[in-house]
Amino acid sequence: MAFPTIVAAAEEEGAEAEADRAEGEEDVDDAKSMLEMADADGDGKLTFDELFKAGSDLDGEGEEPDAEEKEEFKAELSKHFQTADKDSDGFLAGEELSELLNLFEGDHAAEL
Repeated sequence: MAFPTIVAAAEEEGAEAEADRAEGEEDVDDAKSMLEMADADGDGKLTFDELFKAGSDLDGEGEEPDAEEKEEFKAELSKHFQTADKDSDGFLAGEELSELLNLFEGDHAAEL
């Protein structure tokens, strides 16, 4: 699945920050890293399309995912995006993006 790859990349960038920070701050750093990687238009928010593009470009092994993997990812992202988009504005930023990451991490905890 593609999104765990982008989650892992965001976590890796976030891990370069202070090692002794609180877990809530770690979630914020991961969300900031995700925003920097996926925000194609630079508006400080992520749309479904930006997240889908960023998360579906590579599978977990650095390869282009096949059509079936992309469709699975799209369905999972759609479900989680709707849940995380608390104000229903079609954008995720800040706490909403942290919530999206947490939802994916919860789904894939056994895989990681």
